Amino acid sequence: MRAFLLAVLLAAPASAAAPARLRYEPRCILEAVAREINRDIGRHRGPAVSAALLGASGAASVPPVRVESRTPLIEFLTAVRPQVPSVDRFSNFYSVSANVVFLIDDASYYERSGRTSRRSMEDSLAHEFVHYLQVKYLGYSAADLGTDDAEGMAINYQTSFRERYVLGGEDPPCPAGDLPRR
Repeated sequence: MRAFLLAVLLAAPASAAAPARLRYEPRCILEAVAREINRDIGRHRGPAVSAALLGASGAASVPPVRVESRTPLIEFLTAVRPQVPSVDRFSNFYSVSANVVFLIDDASYYERSGRTSRRSMEDSLAHEFVHYLQVKYLGYSAADLGTDDAEGMAINYQTSFRERYVLGGEDPPCPAGDLPRR
């Protein structure tokens, strides 16, 4: 009997590791990205766009962030398929129609991708927030988000965020009253 129980225990899959958690509040990540975009682009588009970008991290403005471990796949697919009809698995994504950011929170995903680029949940969220800002304040459509222009811009700001805040050790700026959380 003992041998049987031991065999069952050894054959059972290991329990899944706890999901990764963001080190910074989403509003702080959005604030950092919006400030940088404003510095580079917003001021050239006029005071209204600049003011909107600088107010983008206000409480009512931040799109919800749904993580994979707590989001049914059908919810993700329903939100994302209007933009990418062929999607069949969870990914980091900003859904324009649902105004929701979906984020992988599997730590091993970032460990695997981090071998070459040192990616993290935080810079992935920064990337998706760039897409949100492109649509909300810079005149991009959902169809535009798949273009080289939109992706290139998101990658550039993601990389900048990673270098400054994830690898560089700075805390991102936060709206008044928020703490960055570490």
